[in-house]
Amino acid sequence: MTNQFTYSEGASFSGVSFWLGLVVIVFSITLMINSADTISFIFSILGIIIGAVLFLSIKGIKFNLDEKKAYRFSNLILTRVTYDVIDLSAFDSVELSLFSEAQTMNMKSITTTVRTKVFEIYMRSGKAKKVLILETTDYKRAKEILAKLTDSLNITSKNRYEQRRHQAMESRKVRGKR
Repeated sequence: MTNQFTYSEGASFSGVSFWLGLVVIVFSITLMINSADTISFIFSILGIIIGAVLFLSIKGIKFNLDEKKAYRFSNLILTRVTYDVIDLSAFDSVELSLFSEAQTMNMKSITTTVRTKVFEIYMRSGKAKKVLILETTDYKRAKEILAKLTDSLNITSKNRYEQRRHQAMESRKVRGKR
């Protein structure tokens, strides 16, 4: 049995494929508007379809823990294009941490605050090298991936989010006793 799993990040709306797809869509729409013949219209429709595929390409990471490698990929319809290979054997620890962001929108009638929690998994090599492996909003999934990487690669792990949460709970207990 192979020790592999894939984490799909979904459509990222960033990167080369996104911008290339956007340029192809805009060019194709311009061609469609400015042309009167049937061949240009057909090419512009094909361009919009190809641009949409590039624009909405799904990104992810595939872990092959037997080979101790991780492969970053983009899915383009039925084709998976690997664009980065990470050698996991070069790392000695894995770390889960919280990145949180808040955005406040003030309007005359309401004030809305949107908070986002993103859990990041980093691979570390000593104190010098730190590589972001993946980001997710699902804490349970992040813990599962952390455990798989720790067990399969036989490296140490730190759950900085759990440590921070524990410290916050202890701080609340102390404030409650005052």
